[in-house]
Amino acid sequence: MSHDIAFLHTAEVHIQTFEKLVKQANASLNVHHLVDATLLSDAVANGITDNLRARVVAAMNAAAISGVRVVVCTCSTIGGIAENALSTTPTRSMRIDRAMADIAVENSQKILVLAAVDSTLAPTKNLIDESSVMAGNNPEIYLRLIPDAWPLFEAGRMNEYYDCIAAYINQESKGYDCVILAQASMAPAAKRFDGSKILVLASPYPGVRSAISFLDK
Repeated sequence: MSHDIAFLHTAEVHIQTFEKLVKQANASLNVHHLVDATLLSDAVANGITDNLRARVVAAMNAAAISGVRVVVCTCSTIGGIAENALSTTPTRSMRIDRAMADIAVENSQKILVLAAVDSTLAPTKNLIDESSVMAGNNPEIYLRLIPDAWPLFEAGRMNEYYDCIAAYINQESKGYDCVILAQASMAPAAKRFDGSKILVLASPYPGVRSAISFLDK
């Protein structure tokens, strides 16, 4: 069976999320998922090394099976590598968080970036800087690591993970135009945030929409 769109994940939990989002947008699309948790764990432990870069490229190529037209990396830490991984092939490579960053810089002058793991902060800052240049905007960007959140994710305590993130948003978001949840896994926490005047963005929904719009070209 041929596939229309593929995803490279660094956690199994993302399969259900992205399968659902694609089917909600277009139920006729065939989706392929590839999971390699070691890509993120190695980035956290050792940083972005040449060996990791090569493995990310190899994983993106492995995901591009059966005529897939676009492969999306859902991990923000390695998204910058993945985005250019398939530049010499007919398959388009994308990162899930670029659409989110574009929305943020178009609508905000003061952005708070939240992450549950430290390795995500710098790549997300770089991404927002790129989007800012393209948009001709220059928002203030503040980076924060949410204490104690990532161990909850690693332990599979997802409700506590989302509650921890939502509590941090409630506590720290005053004075900002926009809050970016830098990791796809953080997205459900946005629904638990009780504010209404601050734009809270997560990558899965806009990223999937952007990938599907590419298929329509």
